[in-house]
Amino acid sequence: MHGKDPFSEFREFINTMESRVQELGKAHGVEHLAGPQGFAVKYLSDNQDKEIFIKDIEKRLCISK
Repeated sequence: MHGKDPFSEFREFINTMESRVQELGKAHGVEHLAGPQGFAVKYLSDNQDKEIFIKDIEKRLCISK
C-alpha cells in the first residue's frame, strides 16, 4: 500500500495550514483570518526585513483590489 491518496493528503495539509494560521492570528489578537487574509499575514511575516507594498502582496497572491 502507498498510504493515503494524494487528495486526502492535500486536504489534510490545507486543514493543518488553516488551523496554524488561525492559531497565529489569535496569538496576535486577530479573531478570524479568511484564506487570503491569512496568506497575506504569512507573507508579511516571512518578509519582515523588507519594505512590502500592497502591490507586492497582490502580485504574490495573484489577487487585485
